[in-house]
Amino acid sequence: MDWKTNLDPLIRDYLNQLLKEVIKYRAAYSKAKDISKAQIWVALALLYREIILIKSAIEEIREKLYDEEEKSKIEKTLKKY
Repeated sequence: MDWKTNLDPLIRDYLNQLLKEVIKYRAAYSKAKDISKAQIWVALALLYREIILIKSAIEEIREKLYDEEEKSKIEKTLKKY
């Protein structure tokens, strides 16, 4: 029995999506001394990339919210609704 079948279905979907991304780097991690550890490091690097992208997006939103001109535009747009 595959251990992944015991996971929550949502977590299993996330894991499968991550594994699909990791496999793209097979040529690199297959040359490692310990392939399974290299796969984990690739997965961590991919997750870290996502974290950095999210942080960057949040920072961009914050900058716009604190920029008076942008803040004014946002307030005008929100008042329409």
